[in-house]
Amino acid sequence: MISHFIKVSQSLYDPESKLTIDESMVKYNGRRKFQVYIIKYGFKAYVLTEATSGYLINWDLHQGKKKTVLEIVQGLVSNLKSTNYLIAMDRFYSTIDVAEYLNDAGFRMVGTIMKNRTRLEEGQHIQIKFLEKGESIFYFSKNKKFLLTVWKDSSAVHIISNVGDTLIGEVERRSKEAKETGYIQTITCPNNVKLYSSSSRGVDKLDQMISYYNMNIKSRKWYVSIVGHWLEIAMYNSCIIFTKSTQQKISFLKYQQSVIKSLISGKREQRKILPTPQRLSLKSAPIILELSEEDCKFGYKGGKNRCKICQAQNQVKITSYECKTHNIAVCILNCYDIHRKNLHI
Repeated sequence: MISHFIKVSQSLYDPESKLTIDESMVKYNGRRKFQVYIIKYGFKAYVLTEATSGYLINWDLHQGKKKTVLEIVQGLVSNLKSTNYLIAMDRFYSTIDVAEYLNDAGFRMVGTIMKNRTRLEEGQHIQIKFLEKGESIFYFSKNKKFLLTVWKDSSAVHIISNVGDTLIGEVERRSKEAKETGYIQTITCPNNVKLYSSSSRGVDKLDQMISYYNMNIKSRKWYVSIVGHWLEIAMYNSCIIFTKSTQQKISFLKYQQSVIKSLISGKREQRKILPTPQRLSLKSAPIILELSEEDCKFGYKGGKNRCKICQAQNQVKITSYECKTHNIAVCILNCYDIHRKNLHI
């Protein structure tokens, strides 16, 4: 089923030029061999998304097998229709082998990289140690295909890429020393760092959007949580396709509501289900009918009692209200009106 979702997602949408590779988590509190812990317990997945919208393009579940980083990246980008993409990734995926593979395949890439993977000489590491905040230094590979940008922020940031340049711009950072400017300090920053920052947030965008309206399915079956997670992804992907194809601005919540209404439309008439009454408090919606001197008296009983009207219709509903005249527990909305019209019930 997941493979079908991925194929459909890739066939219905052409992503923009910037893509993101990162990890994502599927929440699960049970026990499983390939369960991991990052921020919370669950399953880890390797995800390829569009950088701007978070549209999911490919997804690979971590199953405890020892895959190399190169094999993970190859599996994620193998089904792309074109190589005219810039792929951003964090330091977990960025290695010299991955950079060479993406470059040979025709992709552009940019990513942070661990300093022990850079293959720099000892003297170059010493140069990096003496950089001041905002300063940067650039190194080219021997074949001139890759550029290593080292920028000193609070610590040294290493970024490898096969695109970009050595130009330097400016960014704003919070600083305790800049009291006069509202603790905002402007420092120099290479363009490659800005490029990485704008291209590496696609997976975070996806996780953020589906977390707002989580299905929160609780089950002991581990695959149920994965299926529920994928239903949320499918809903979000379809929302992006709808907004970009129709040029309509609609929130993810309203889109979900419209999809749910369209799926259940006609089902109530087929099963003869009454419309769901609007749930209002007793203070805001006291009684629909007007009371007379000889009519029933409605009041709060407390506790949990079964509604007699619903029980007569073979339904089980709990209420805390009753008709004090006849001492009958009834629901606050429809059932009390039924009782007043039919006092024998």
